[in-house]
Amino acid sequence: MISKFKFKWRLATGYYSKGFKYLSDKDTTGYREFYKTPEQTLSEGGDCEDWAILVYHRMTQDGRQNGVTFEHWKNIEPNKSGHMVLRLANGKCISNHGSHGKTVRGYQYYKTVTIEEINDRINKHKQTGFRLEEN
Repeated sequence: MISKFKFKWRLATGYYSKGFKYLSDKDTTGYREFYKTPEQTLSEGGDCEDWAILVYHRMTQDGRQNGVTFEHWKNIEPNKSGHMVLRLANGKCISNHGSHGKTVRGYQYYKTVTIEEINDRINKHKQTGFRLEEN
């Protein structure tokens, strides 16, 4: 028997993962990196950052965002794209790839990104189409 929290979590993330249409930023926006609002992601699809933002938004609506952080991970293979995951309060990582082991396999932790940084990027994109470069 799974806990009530785990059941609700599976419903929330499963809902988004099942219908999630993965699209790279370059193909959809012409930008290397572009963060979408949850509404844009639901209507257009998106990449791992967009999925993480969407699920975080859902968790916020349910009051379950405490202790959840966004993390960027670098691909261990040169010239391959990185990945964004949500780290839950219990330390497990989830993403549009699945949960913990599968989600970070082939990647190396790079940095934690705050929700303020996420919101700043979304707002810049909405206002100016600002092209972001990775550090």
